[in-house]
Amino acid sequence: MTELSKIKHISQQIIDVISSMVKSEIILLDKNLKIIAGTGDYKKKIGSFCLYNQIYKELLNRKKSLVISHPGELDYCRACEKYRDCPKLFEIISPVLIENKIIGIITLLAYEKEEEQYLINEQDNLLNFLTYIGDLLVSNIIEQMMALKSRDLLDQLNAIFNTLESGIIATDSQGIITNVNQAVEGFINLKRSKLMACHINDIFPDSGLINVLHSGKKIKNKEIVYQTKNYSKRLILTANPVKDGVNIKGIVASIRGIGDLKKLVDDFCFNDQALHFNEIIGKSQPILELKKKAQRVANSSSSVLIRGESGTGKELFARAIHQTSTRRKQNFVAINCAAIPADLLESELFGYEAGAFTGAKGEGKPGKFELADKGTIFLDEIGDMGLHLQAKILKAIQDQKFYRIGGVKEINVDVRIISATNRNLEEMINEKKFREDLYYRLNVIPLGLPPLRERKEDILSLIKFFIEKYNKILHKNIKGLTIEAENILLSYNWPGNVRELENVIEYAINMELNSYINKDNLPTRMFSADLRGKEIKEKDLNDAIENLEEEMIIAVLNKYGWDTKGKYKAATELGIGKTTLYNKINKYNIKK
Repeated sequence: MTELSKIKHISQQIIDVISSMVKSEIILLDKNLKIIAGTGDYKKKIGSFCLYNQIYKELLNRKKSLVISHPGELDYCRACEKYRDCPKLFEIISPVLIENKIIGIITLLAYEKEEEQYLINEQDNLLNFLTYIGDLLVSNIIEQMMALKSRDLLDQLNAIFNTLESGIIATDSQGIITNVNQAVEGFINLKRSKLMACHINDIFPDSGLINVLHSGKKIKNKEIVYQTKNYSKRLILTANPVKDGVNIKGIVASIRGIGDLKKLVDDFCFNDQALHFNEIIGKSQPILELKKKAQRVANSSSSVLIRGESGTGKELFARAIHQTSTRRKQNFVAINCAAIPADLLESELFGYEAGAFTGAKGEGKPGKFELADKGTIFLDEIGDMGLHLQAKILKAIQDQKFYRIGGVKEINVDVRIISATNRNLEEMINEKKFREDLYYRLNVIPLGLPPLRERKEDILSLIKFFIEKYNKILHKNIKGLTIEAENILLSYNWPGNVRELENVIEYAINMELNSYINKDNLPTRMFSADLRGKEIKEKDLNDAIENLEEEMIIAVLNKYGWDTKGKYKAATELGIGKTTLYNKINKYNIKK
């Protein structure tokens, strides 16, 4: 039995947490290339050997992380039957090591263009993140070893388990606590000196730990509430009996905060985003005034509503507010209300109890509000939330408490609300599509982000930032823009705002073969102003109409998004069918 096989259940839980934030497929393989955990179709293949594995065999030999930008086209792919026909677009692969001995592989895979772009953009952070996840898996293996070994081995591993982020508690055969590590103090707000020689039932009376001693049955990832008169914390508990042959000699238990894994994912997946106001690029008057206002309200507990067109950077400001506040050491939990189907959004926000509905996890699941306790929750695209859920959000904000789906116990939280939208909420209130009482709860502190066309003096600073970013990602050495290219970008109206500007610079860097981006390597839509002006005289009317039509399609897609849902909304706004929109996208070869 391989080391990773011993922790396959916790491995899958870790993969599930990662998958809620990382926009790609994930696989965990052991050293024999057997699937231990995964997402999507790989989850159905747990226990089987991974096919088309030439790249993974290469990593087993190298013991180093790999970034594969063209799967199926490399020399060591030649032996694979998918050579030059690989369905994967991009891979980030990292080894899992114990004492420089490889015990498995964790890999992120992209099968769709959107997933590929995400992995390209985040590859440096994700490589560090995968290394950290490997360490987390190793620490769980060590926990298992501690539970299976005798007291002598536990003493020898004291130095190791004191470095673990999980809290570790050991008892003797009577349930008397004999050893704890330093992490326990932070979880239950008690010094180790006060825990030693206490009975485990006095510390965790309703946990079921005493039953582990009596029955020898393990506890795996059980949610408990540790509560005293002045302190309360929700924890995940795992406990194993320590046996000497037949007799039970004690217990080794581990505890973790329920939001720790979520916070870990946030820290790694978003640590390159602007977390401080001085990292948000822009010295134009509108941006400087907005930064100043946001900094003044950062330490408040009042709700903030950030308004602005798509692509203006609303989430960056939300993160900067959180990072500047007294809540910065707690979780920042973001959820896009438009990206999750309405029937699933409630369970994502409030969580659910075991067996609450068909398909619910056996152990239940905490929601975003629960994970954001003492921190900040960011409700992006709040205007896309249905009326039924708006009522529940309103009650949770007013009462600072709620029930999980299928739950009977009220959960109290202390959460700061930051929401964002690009929609006209006042108009939606008049149309009875948005609750007026919720609007006033959210709009205590309004912040309006200016579109890029209203702060054009920031464009060159943003271009410089994006050139440096994509030089690193694409291994290029672009030094800047030609005068012609600069003038075109400065005169463009930027309907897609900063997000569109980043897209244009990435495209140009990919296309440019010289040291400076010239106008010929900018997307054709950059020249739309000229097409409607002097050049239109040299074209016939049909060409001019087609160019304008292409520009309108791109602008609406930038507004609503380039995914399937965004295209459906774009077609509605343009007054055409979705099939017609797809035909026009193909006709004009429109690409994001």
